[in-house]
Amino acid sequence: MTRRLAPRQPPAGPLRAPLSYALGTPAKVALLRLLAPRGDPVSQREAARRTGIQVRSAQRALDDLVALGVVTRLAGGREHLVRLNADHRLAPALTILFDAEADLFRALRQTLSEVATRHRPKPVALLLFGSAARGDDRLDSDLDVLGVARTQEEAGALLERLAAAAAAIRTTFGAELRPVVLTVAQLRSQWRTRGSLPRRAAEDALLILGRPLPELVRP
Repeated sequence: MTRRLAPRQPPAGPLRAPLSYALGTPAKVALLRLLAPRGDPVSQREAARRTGIQVRSAQRALDDLVALGVVTRLAGGREHLVRLNADHRLAPALTILFDAEADLFRALRQTLSEVATRHRPKPVALLLFGSAARGDDRLDSDLDVLGVARTQEEAGALLERLAAAAAAIRTTFGAELRPVVLTVAQLRSQWRTRGSLPRRAAEDALLILGRPLPELVRP
């Protein structure tokens, strides 16, 4: 018996799949990220500057967004001004989406702080380091976290708490947690070696709680 294949569906147009056209390129996403939270119009050149996109590329992306109706283009002296079309049906959802994105990294840091302080005693320090702290992380980057505890027992307990939260953090934030926990004594010992993990972590550390590493290694 020959099975009949379902007829191939044609690509959905902008009225049925507008997000494919609104969010289809990094340039469009960057421009909407800029415009969605703002009420005031900005010039196309200024929008390109703030998003780090070449002016011509920004103009082409804005042409599509204007054609889609998500962005409105206004005459503004020597330059056209653009802003999110608040009356478009997708405008509220886009604003909520980009607001949630803007809050994601803060929420991640708050979650790590809550995990680390769930039981007493609290860590001496907890920080992000590496690509996540610098902001140049990629899809395959780990979420590097360094914790510092007073004793070996406290260090083990903190590492267990962080490791137990790894799956939930992966599910909620899409990040692969890679925790390292040292005692204060281990931190000071390793600090003496140039290029050691604590030294490298301190270069781009983003403190979540406690005291910065250079303060902890002072006599």
